[in-house]
Parts: sequence; C-alpha cells; structure tokens
Amino acid sequence: MRGMLGLLVAGLLAGCAPTFVSTDPAVPRSEKEALLVLPGLRNSLRGHRAAKRFYPGHGYDVFIPDYVSRDGLDGSVANLEAFISEHRLKEYRKVHAFVHVMGGWSLNKYLGDQPFPNLETVVYNRSPLQEQAPRIYLENMPRIVNLIFGEAVKDMRDTPYPELAKGDRKIAMIIETRATPYVRRHRDQVVYDGARSWTPESFGQEHDDRIYVFLHHDEIYYRLDEFGDELMAFLREGKFTDEAARKPAEGDPFR
Repeated sequence: MRGMLGLLVAGLLAGCAPTFVSTDPAVPRSEKEALLVLPGLRNSLRGHRAAKRFYPGHGYDVFIPDYVSRDGLDGSVANLEAFISEHRLKEYRKVHAFVHVMGGWSLNKYLGDQPFPNLETVVYNRSPLQEQAPRIYLENMPRIVNLIFGEAVKDMRDTPYPELAKGDRKIAMIIETRATPYVRRHRDQVVYDGARSWTPESFGQEHDDRIYVFLHHDEIYYRLDEFGDELMAFLREGKFTDEAARKPAEGDPFR
C-alpha cells in the first residue's frame, strides 16, 4: 500500500511540474548558449523548484520542458521535437543537455531521426537500479501504473537503451549509486551484480567522463548542491574536476 500511495503521489506531482524557460531576450540566440534539462518520470514540484533556483545564473538560457507523454516514448519524443522547434534551440550558438533517465531515452531517439548540429554536450543521469524500476512497478501494480502514466512506464520497461554515437559531442554520465525507497522495498526483484553493476561498459553509452553520486533517483532532482558544480564544470570544460568521484562510493546501495 505504501508503494502504491507513493507512486500515485509521484505521478500526480510529476504532472504538476510545468515547463520552465529562463532567457535573456537582449542577446541574439546566435551569440549565446542554451541548457536543455529533460526530467523523467520521477520529477516533482520539489525538484522543479530546485531546478528553477539552480540552473539560471550560470550563463545559459535554460529550458526545462514538460514533455513526458502518456502515449509513451514516441509521444514524448514528439513533444520534445515540438518544444525544440517552438523555442528555436537550433538557432543557438551551442546547446548543452542534462537528461534524466527517461530524458536520455527520449533525446537519443530524437537524435536518431533529427539533426541537432549545435548540440555540443550531453550529460546523462544514469542508474542501474532505477532503470529497473519500470519493470518492478509493472510487476507489482500494473493497473495503477497504467492509470497514472499510460504507456510511458511500459515503454521504458520494453525499450533497450538507445545508445547515442558520440561523434564530436562531449558526453558524460552522472551515475546514482543508491536505490529509491520503493526499489529498496523490492530488493528481491532487483538484478544487482555488485561492483560489476557500476562498470562503465554496463551502461552501453560511449562517453568522455563520468562521476558517481551517492544519491537515489528522487534526490537527484533536488540535491543539486551535491553535484551541480561538477555538472557545470563539464559543460564549460568538457570534463569533470580532478576532485570528482570517478569511482562509486563503498557501501550498500540498498541502505
């Protein structure tokens, strides 16, 4: 019951996180850079407020779309395409993207069909534990999940990660190493192979750099104080700082 109530609240709150745009209209797009942030299914009003506080003020026009569709990945990609067109992101000098789990699936599928030549940087939020959550939700409460999210969760369960060919782009991963409370309660349904679950190869994404953060997927939206400076360092320099945690912290991810 606790898991069902938590999912219901998360679903309702995710639907309350509207599109956020912060731009400097005095400067032409061709002379500035944009940051595109793609939340996923676990975004919340708390995470949305944290994003509005953190992302502006770093020298980028900021775009955080409400793009996730009940029609699943195809609908989400269509919404993303419409958003990119409406806000003329391809007219910017450079675009950088920070994408949460479903955001990564959606952006990569979009890039498989559409050119985005000024997209210079992509930073993926990845989690070998949270990426199993769609399957676990559907194994335990398929009706409530379908009621709240439509086809979105089923598509995330059924669609393998669509790797993005790196090309000339700078690509990084910020990897969560804790399980959410819901995933912890269903530990027996999680496929977890200890240290091998965190190896770079296991994520199926070519990249330039990576860091590990001891956060779970709910926290990643509002604990920007834990990794935000490293994110901005990668956007500026194409690498994380020398002090960044490039190995997962020791400890039980289910505690």
